[in-house]
Amino acid sequence: MQNMGFLSNPSIYSAGKVYNAERFREMRDKRGYNINARWIDLNAEQSKDKKLVWKLCHADACSADMVVIYCHKPNDYLLGTLVEAGHAMGKNKPVYCINSCIHTVENELSDCAYTSHPLWHNLVLSGGKLTIEAGYRLAIQDYCENFWG
Repeated sequence: MQNMGFLSNPSIYSAGKVYNAERFREMRDKRGYNINARWIDLNAEQSKDKKLVWKLCHADACSADMVVIYCHKPNDYLLGTLVEAGHAMGKNKPVYCINSCIHTVENELSDCAYTSHPLWHNLVLSGGKLTIEAGYRLAIQDYCENFWG
């Protein structure tokens, strides 16, 4: 990762919609973030094998230092990311949610009680939307200050 003043380069499990895989690869390959999420490298045929996908997602979410969920659109349905967040929190690892979507804010269908878990951290910009990189930087900063070491 580019030297951004962090004491650590924690491994990150990137969680989000499949259409964001390219963004996650860019964060890893061009920006130097330590992303541990093999699902982002699967081709279309491999992605059809849901047992393989979930095997990789489970292993990677559990082995990463933290999970970062990226809510690109407010109406994104991120049910799989909630499972991955549960994997991480079950291993006592923090989860950071960049922006918000239907599954991360209280609504008529759910109180989203899991967002009150002490390992869940909402990263939102009042009146706006965080870029993926700004969200990653905030997540790493919090991780370094509160979990690293």
